[in-house]
Formats: sequence, C-alpha cells, structure tokens
Amino acid sequence: MLTAKNTEPQQAVHYFMEGYYQEGTSRWSGQGAKKLGLSGAVDQQETFTNIVNGLSPDGSQHLAKRKLDSSQRRAATDLTFSAPKSVSLQALVGGDERLITAHQLAVQKTIKLIEERYSYTRVTTDAHRVATRTGNLVVAEFDHIETRELDPHLHTHAVVMNMTYLELGKRGELGQQGEKRSGGVGEALVAGEEEQSRRTEESLKSNSLSPPAPSASPAPPDLGSWYSLLNDEIFKNKKFLGMVYQNYLALEVEKLGYQVEPKNHGQFEIKGSSQSRISNH
Repeated sequence: MLTAKNTEPQQAVHYFMEGYYQEGTSRWSGQGAKKLGLSGAVDQQETFTNIVNGLSPDGSQHLAKRKLDSSQRRAATDLTFSAPKSVSLQALVGGDERLITAHQLAVQKTIKLIEERYSYTRVTTDAHRVATRTGNLVVAEFDHIETRELDPHLHTHAVVMNMTYLELGKRGELGQQGEKRSGGVGEALVAGEEEQSRRTEESLKSNSLSPPAPSASPAPPDLGSWYSLLNDEIFKNKKFLGMVYQNYLALEVEKLGYQVEPKNHGQFEIKGSSQSRISNH
C-alpha cells in the first residue's frame, strides 16, 4: 500500500530527525540527491533541515526560486510504502530478514520509476506556465520496523523533497498542451489511471511490469537551475504507484522461494499464510 501527504519544514525535521525514525535505517536516494552530493545514511540533522527548507546541504544558498516563509512552504511529500501483512509477519515475527531487503529494493525501484516518469516542475514560456519533466528527485528514505508481536508493520517513508533540477541545455518533456496559468497539469501527461491500474494488476499475475509513460513533447532548452517539484502527477497516480510497489515486491518475494497469491487492486499476500493469523494482526 502507498499513502502520500505533504509536510512542512518544521514538521519534517521534528518527525524524521528528532523522533523515533532515527532508530531505523535511512538513506539518501534519487538523481537529485546525487547532484547535491548526498549519499549514505540520513543522519545529519543540519543537512536534512537545510534541504527541507530549500537550501543547499551546507545552507549556503537558496536552491528554490521563490523564498517563502517556512510556514508557507511545502518541504516535501511523504510517500509511505507499507508491506503486505503476510510479508511483515514473515519478516518481523518469522525472522526472515531477507524480506526486509526485498521491501527496500521494491521501494527503491518504485522511486526510480517516479523519478523517470513523474518528476516535473513548472517553467514559464511566453504566456504559459508549462509542466516540464526533469527526471530527478531528492529523496530521504526512513525504514520503520515495528516488531510488536500484536501489530508487526514493515514500512518505509520516502520523503520526496520539494526540489528538482532542470539541466542546462536539456530538452526535457512537456505536456502536449502545456499548462496555462489558470489550469492544472494537462490530461495528456498521463494515461488514464484506471487503465494503468488494470495493466499493473495484470502484470502482477504475469510477473511482468510495463507501466505506461505519459504523453509528452520537447521542453525549451537552457533552463539550468533548481526548481520546486510539481507533485501533481505523483498524487494523481498514487494508486497506480502503490500497485507498482506491490508488483516489484511480489517479484522479489518469489525470488526468495515464496509463492504469492494475487489479491484485489494489485495487492498480494504470501501463499500459505493463515488468513486468521493475518486478520488477528
């Protein structure tokens, strides 16, 4: 399952750097993070605080075009990937830690897909504001492993920062009709979510995944800078992306020798897991 919500800078710092999430493993990911020189564990509060406030890792410069008060600024989008209950049970109660690695890998593959297909910013061209694909994200991943016997829960918070880089001279991709100042992102950016969901659910059963790409056309060159991330497409495709995660995880689980049983809406459980045991947890 995948849930998504926006978070403000102070809230993000308090929740992820001062709370219990520092007890688990964490990592920087995304091509945008690489551009900023961010790698390894997310264990430096000052660096994290700078990033969620739209600054460079050392705090020396503003990366965002608009300088907003922290109370007005979307710091990031918290994407929470939750493993199926049978996977959590087998990993955290049954002790098969390979499933934790499988979950992490599925999360990372889904983030890569989001980065490639749904990372956009808005660029002004003539009289229009145009949604432009950038192909990079800055993400802080925090694993949370609840080992309580009554409610084992394996999940990861992927904190997608409100920043993305549009390379100098890069010809990115725009929605076919662009985006007028008064309108939202064009419908041409994505195929219908219902069709995406149907194809992904079928792929779970056939062990293949070929998610459809948004229709797009060339973007203007020579716009090298950091911009705010346009996350409309991420929210619009949240259900589909949750199914993508489930599909990737199912494939990894099968590699470990388990059999999986497809469920509704692209979800699955490990075959042979007692339904009563799952329900009781």
